[in-house]
Amino acid sequence: MDPIVASTAVHLIRAVGQGFGTDLSTVLRDGRIIAGEVLQSPGDGTLLLAIGRQQVPARTSVALDAGETFLARVREEGTTLFLELLGLSASEEPDLVRALRGVLGESRPLGELLSDLASALRAEIAATPEAERGPGGVLLAGLEEHALPSGADGETLARLLEATGLRHEAQLVASSGATAAPERRARLADDLKAKLLTALKDLPGGPAHDAVAKALSGLESEQLLNLARHRAGEPWVWSLPVPDAGGWTTARVVVPPPDEGQAGKGAEAAPVHRLTVGVSFSNTGPVRADLVLGANALSLRLSVADPRVLARLEGDAAALALALGGGQRTVHVLPRVVPRDEVLAGIDPLDIRYLREHHLMDVSG
Repeated sequence: MDPIVASTAVHLIRAVGQGFGTDLSTVLRDGRIIAGEVLQSPGDGTLLLAIGRQQVPARTSVALDAGETFLARVREEGTTLFLELLGLSASEEPDLVRALRGVLGESRPLGELLSDLASALRAEIAATPEAERGPGGVLLAGLEEHALPSGADGETLARLLEATGLRHEAQLVASSGATAAPERRARLADDLKAKLLTALKDLPGGPAHDAVAKALSGLESEQLLNLARHRAGEPWVWSLPVPDAGGWTTARVVVPPPDEGQAGKGAEAAPVHRLTVGVSFSNTGPVRADLVLGANALSLRLSVADPRVLARLEGDAAALALALGGGQRTVHVLPRVVPRDEVLAGIDPLDIRYLREHHLMDVSG
């Protein structure tokens, strides 16, 4: 197997060439966050790393000791794989940091996890048609209900955000009292986490069961990340599956608290509301929408990386402004091109002040 080589200038470990086993090739996909451990560090610049169930020989000029664990982001450039070090273990750390370390190594975007889960469920049903009437078939039908449809209105978006399962435990507590409304209990049973927990209990062992477990782990990592955001006083990031290229991608929605700074400056003054949505589609690349709503006007800034997408947005800007304004408010649509790594800046799942302050990872690169 080819070695891994580190570059101290950018704190990267580089994997050159091919030759990985099937299991490791699946793990080492571009953009993945992986966990690893240093098995041997002789001090001569070589290492033996454990990644998943594989042992990977390495060489690096980054100081790593045997027994250290790390998180890394996979970067792929042609036939070369880069493992960008994100964080190393610490002897003493808060419970939340330890919990995050336990889940982030397997963390993947929710849309990708649900796409893999749907594929595993369809394969199970194709192999055993009667499975369509079992827990796998029930879950497969239910997954479609959690994807954001094209043309969805605000009411649909609010309902889907409520059903993500990110607030599952809080809703469980709220619905456990004797006076809890029946509709609250019904909503709890219908959220995504409840469905995954039920399927994990009812499905027999196999690829579909494993895919459910991975989707559940991904959802729980989202919950822990939002807890970290809450600890740092940052707004939640909500993840929603969105149809894309025969599967799902992940839209991320951020809703900061209203800006009350303008309130009280006159009879017409009103809080300023903000909303950010970021998503990366197969045909457009990353797209970001920043909305700012005042008393009588809406500003929509659209950021993309592809100039061809910008041209399409500029051509549709007038129609988009008309649709969003509804004849009731002025709408300003401002499309722009920015560097690809800046499109989704600030709403990346790992870009959290709490993690930086607790040295879990270095998200600045």
